[in-house]
Amino acid sequence: EVHRVGQMLTSDIRLNKPLVAACISALQAGAVCGDTPIGRGRVIECLKANATKLPKPCAHEVKLLSSIQARDVHFNPLILSACREELSHKAICGGVMRDHGFAERLGCLQRKRLTPSALSADCFAAVTKDYVRSARSVDTLTKLKHHCAADLARMCGYSLNKTLKGATEGGADDFAELGDISPHLTCLKARSAEIQSPLCVDEVKMLIRQTSENVLLNKPLVVACRADIKTHCAALSNAESAGDGKV
Repeated sequence: EVHRVGQMLTSDIRLNKPLVAACISALQAGAVCGDTPIGRGRVIECLKANATKLPKPCAHEVKLLSSIQARDVHFNPLILSACREELSHKAICGGVMRDHGFAERLGCLQRKRLTPSALSADCFAAVTKDYVRSARSVDTLTKLKHHCAADLARMCGYSLNKTLKGATEGGADDFAELGDISPHLTCLKARSAEIQSPLCVDEVKMLIRQTSENVLLNKPLVVACRADIKTHCAALSNAESAGDGKV
């Protein structure tokens, strides 16, 4: 029942009263997401895409919702719709059962994204767009956050015990512009040789592999080459097409 309610709250913004109350100014007609059709998670996706333009209380609620979506693919209506066949096919991700809060099926889709032709075009685009956004923060990388908890605390000053209220006051990862990577993830990658947990090593290796092929997850490169990307590679500069090292 809790799972069913969660699906409803992440599909229709009208059912999420705290989010509506915090983001009311962004939902007015003519505002950043005021003209986005309601239902199927579209308004929520709009808010996530425009997180840096939102008032702090709204950005906090969007961050909270994003961290919930990162735990279970069933709370992400766009991926659920685009990847319906992949999630039901046992040879792809249909055989992965444990998902309530552990991101196993979403993690499966993210891994399959690196295999050519493993996902349909729509599913690939949806998973890529979601990963580009999620891979900026420890808070939205559920498996990495779980397996790397001890190493994050020991090396990078990240605590799983910080409340979301504390996080928005500077404790953990805040939303950043597309291309920004949280200092905690930068720390993990830079000090990967010092990681003690084998499961954390695996997650960081996957993160490096995932992010190395998409220019939008390499902020120094984006900043240094912004003009050239816009001039020469504009057609490849969105989240869905920037991967595979194309840019």
